[in-house]
Order: sequence, then structure tokens, then C-alpha cells
Amino acid sequence: GAKPGQLEDAPELPEHGAHVWEWFVALNNGRGNSGMEAARITPDQVKSWMWFNGVQTLELWEKRAIAALDNVWAAQRKSK
Repeated sequence: GAKPGQLEDAPELPEHGAHVWEWFVALNNGRGNSGMEAARITPDQVKSWMWFNGVQTLELWEKRAIAALDNVWAAQRKSK
């Protein structure tokens, strides 16, 4: 519930893209694992999430943003 210190000076998310962050967080919370490490978010998982949440379509930039966030998340996990 507490905001990490690293985020104190972080800029606000742009209003137009904040929903993509919320979608990524939801997908990330449902992320599986391979027994050795957390699995990447796959297009099939995104499609299942869309169906479950009643999201009809994602624009290309939204798909790319989710993939980019997943790449950053994975890179951050490997650096620990």
C-alpha cells in the first residue's frame, strides 16, 4: 500500500495511456511461471484477458506498449 521511494519523483502517467499500465498490471498479476522463472506475457494470454474483461480490441500501440512493459519487467527481474 505504500508508494516506493523510487516513485516519489516519477512523472504522472499520460491520461491517454494510463489504461495500458492498468492492463499490464492486471496481466502481470495473472502471470504464470515455468517452475524456474516467471513466464512472459503471451499474445494468447492477452487475448484471454481481453475476452474475460470484455475488451473488444486493442490498438497496435497498446499491444506494443504492453509488450514493451513486459520487456522492461523481464529485464528488471534478470538484473536482480
